[in-house]
Amino acid sequence: MEDCIFCKIIRGEIPAAKVYEDDNVLAFLDIHPVREGHTLVIPKQHVSEFQEMETPSYEKVMGAVKKIAKTLRKNTDAKRVGISIIGFDVPHAHVHVIPLHETDDITSQRKIDGLLGNPTQEERAETAEKIRAALS
Repeated sequence: MEDCIFCKIIRGEIPAAKVYEDDNVLAFLDIHPVREGHTLVIPKQHVSEFQEMETPSYEKVMGAVKKIAKTLRKNTDAKRVGISIIGFDVPHAHVHVIPLHETDDITSQRKIDGLLGNPTQEERAETAEKIRAALS
């Protein structure tokens, strides 16, 4: 889909702090994170909602989610790692993988307020590098 911001990220038209990529899945840091390491995992094939994904695509996305969640849990001071699938903001299936410190870290109000504010591309790139290194 040409207008989709996530499709533009996949095509390299918009920069992103990528943490994981394979033939089917892309994961990058959220531009308005709730916590450091807040990652979005998306299928490379455009699909508006996660339940519309074909089962193999869904399994690949969720496999990447699990891998990233394990890495975030092991390599941050998070008490838990949560996931959320919402999809109102961008009509491209995506999973939020969020290091959690409190039970309300994953609520929409926290998302809007952004506990970390709006980190720069450089700050997101540094965090992405930490996650990539830990995934290796």
